[in-house]
This record gives sequence, structure tokens and C-alpha cells, in this order.
Amino acid sequence: MGYVNISKGGKRTDWMLKTLENYLEKGPHHNTLVIYGGINDSFASTKESTTINNIQSMVDLGNLYEMEVIVIVGYDPNKVIRKTVYADNVTKVCRDRYVKLQKKMQERLTGCKIIPMDTTVTYQDSGDGIHLKSSGHKKFSTWVLKNL
Repeated sequence: MGYVNISKGGKRTDWMLKTLENYLEKGPHHNTLVIYGGINDSFASTKESTTINNIQSMVDLGNLYEMEVIVIVGYDPNKVIRKTVYADNVTKVCRDRYVKLQKKMQERLTGCKIIPMDTTVTYQDSGDGIHLKSSGHKKFSTWVLKNL
């Protein structure tokens, strides 16, 4: 099985949606679309409704092109995001925003398979309290495959 990765680290869902639209206009089309985003929106104070709408629009595009659409909710921020390079209060606010966003993703997104929040990754699997190290990526990928 082959794949094409059109993502870029650090981008928000508005960028993801536009990039997906541009990519699909050019073709070729694939059988599956995997979407994983939202944490950068939470840390950038993007409105939650905007993030949900962007992800739902990506899901709808995938369905329009007759793809199986899979949305990965992410890891449990309460287990991973601790003290980071950000001030503690900012970290707590962003972590809480991300938890709320993840719950709403699971409740509101339609037309897709949702991989629920990972419960295996911890702070020790992260180098900075946000980004995952090798051990975190291994646990996370195992979680995703198990929940497909």
C-alpha cells in the first residue's frame, strides 16, 4: 500500500483544509483519507467551532471523493502536556481547550471513522510535554492501528 503525506508540522486546520482542497483538485484520488489535527488550533486560540468546521469540511471532501475517512483524535493531553516552554497558566488553558476540542470531535464529527483518544502515551514519551519522542510515536501508532 502506498501513501502521500500532504501534511506539515505546526500547521492549523485552516491550512490543512486549503491544502487538501488544492491536492484533491489535482488528483489522483486515493481510497483513504486520514486526518489528524487540532492541537495547533488549540494553542493558537482558534475558535473551537472553526476547528470543528474545518475538520468536518475535510471529512466531507473525503466523502465527496468516495474515500474512507479516518479522524485521529490524538493523545490524552492530561497525561502528556505538563510543564512546557510556555507559562504554566497558558499550558493549562491550552491543554483544557484541547481536551474540550477532542471531546467535541468525537461527539460532532459525522461521516468518518474516529480513532478515540490514545490512553497509552504519557509525559515520559514526550521530549517537551507536547511533541512525542520515539517511544511516544511507537505507542501512538500501535494505538491507532489497534483502533482502526
